[in-house]
Amino acid sequence: MSSYDEIDITSVAFAHRFATLLANHRVRNKQYLWRLSRHSDGRFSVEDLQELEAGRLQLDEDMVDAITELYGATIESLLPPRVRLQISPLGTISANGVEMPFDPSDASAMLAAYLDLVRKLRDQLDRTVIELRREDVEVLADHLQDAGSSVVLQLARLMGANERERRAMAAMFIAGASVISVSTPRRTKAAPNPDGADVVTLDPEARPERNHARYHMVIPERDAEVGSVTVMADWQRGSRES
Repeated sequence: MSSYDEIDITSVAFAHRFATLLANHRVRNKQYLWRLSRHSDGRFSVEDLQELEAGRLQLDEDMVDAITELYGATIESLLPPRVRLQISPLGTISANGVEMPFDPSDASAMLAAYLDLVRKLRDQLDRTVIELRREDVEVLADHLQDAGSSVVLQLARLMGANERERRAMAAMFIAGASVISVSTPRRTKAAPNPDGADVVTLDPEARPERNHARYHMVIPERDAEVGSVTVMADWQRGSRES
C-alpha cells in the first residue's frame, strides 16, 4: 500500500503520534466517540477508541485504513512529511515551521530545545519521554561534532532516564536502531512486525544483533509501582513521523 511505504505503522512511535493526531482531528471536527463507534457497525467500541486515542492499541494496515476512514481523515492529511531538522549557529533549532531558541554556547540547552521542539511538533507537551529518531540524532551529533551514541546518552539524561536505561538506549543506537524510546510495560504492547521478524527481549547488558526488526530491553526496578521499564528500538527506516 503506497500510503505506508515510508511509515512503520507498527512502531510505538507511530502509535503514540497517530493517537494524538486522531484525538485532535476528532475534537476539531466536533466528533464524539459514541457516534464514531456506532458508525463503525460494531467493529470498534467506545472503549476500543479510547484505547486507540491513548496509543495502546496494536496497529496494522487494515486497522489504520478502517480508523482513518471512520474519522474522515487520511494518513497524508494527519501526518505530513517531516522536514529535516535545521540548526542555526545563531541559536535556533527548527522543523516544519516550528522554531525553538537556545544558547548557542550551551550544548545541553540545544538538546533541551530539541526535545521541546519535538514535543511541540507532536502536540505532546506533557510527555517527559519522547521517541528519538536516528535521523535527528545524527543531525544533532553533526552540529555538536560528537558521536551519535553520546548524544543519545545526553538526551536520555535530559528525559530523566537512569544510568542503565541510558546505556541500553545508546547500545540500541550503536546497533542501528532508527527509533529509540523508554516506556513502562503497561504502555507498550508489542505489535506484529510486517516482515515477520521476532520481538526479542534482551538483558540490559546484552549487545543487540541486527537480524531482528524490533527489540524490547527490560530494565528492572525502574518504578516501584510497575517493577520495570522497557527500552524499545525499531529498525524500520524511512519513517515520516515527527
